[in-house]
Parts: sequence; C-alpha cells; structure tokens
Amino acid sequence: MKDHRPGLIADIEDGNTRIFYYVEPGLNGKKRVAAEVWDFLRQETIHRATYSADAALALAAGIQNELKESA
Repeated sequence: MKDHRPGLIADIEDGNTRIFYYVEPGLNGKKRVAAEVWDFLRQETIHRATYSADAALALAAGIQNELKESA
C-alpha cells in the first residue's frame, strides 16, 4: 500500500498497522504535523492526532537526544 498523501514525511509499518506522519496546513496557514494509524485488519484509520510545528520539533529533538545517549 503506497500512500501518496501530500506532505508525507514518514510511513512506518509494524505488522498489523501502518503509521503515517505528514505535514498539513493548519489554521491561519500555520503548519501542523499529523499522525494517522491505519489498521490492516479493520481496513480503517483507528487513531489520528495533529501537533503544532513547535510540539513536533520538540518531540523530534527529544527523540534525537535519547537516541544519542543510548548509542
């Protein structure tokens, strides 16, 4: 299943689900990062959340710091 969603930045499959991360326009033209979980068995989106650009950048920085410390 190839997703052609505009702004797609990651597509991660873990067996029964696939998580799509993409950038989408928000209110007042401010971009947001969306995460959407697709369930293969149910053939539907089972969870969707959006985050502000600032929150997404903070999350990415936190992940990067944790991975550097564990390497």
